[in-house]
Amino acid sequence: MPVMDGIEFSAILGKKHPEIQLIILSSYDKFEYVKTTLLNGASDYILKPMLNPESLLKTLKKAAGRIPGLKLKRGGKDPVLISLSAI
Repeated sequence: MPVMDGIEFSAILGKKHPEIQLIILSSYDKFEYVKTTLLNGASDYILKPMLNPESLLKTLKKAAGRIPGLKLKRGGKDPVLISLSAI
């Protein structure tokens, strides 16, 4: 990121907007990066090389489930397509 790194961003976001569900997508697998972003309030940390549609969808559902008043709805025939609608 050109202005700041993900660790700094997660710290600022966690302090100013703790209600936001932040998911880190990173190529860095160093334990300290993962630990620090999670302590800063990130809801999950996904390694880009390990990213697949199923794990991303599971992570998104988990983060969405932590948002009060938000309900997941399946869309059409595509089981991966999901729309979010506030109640």
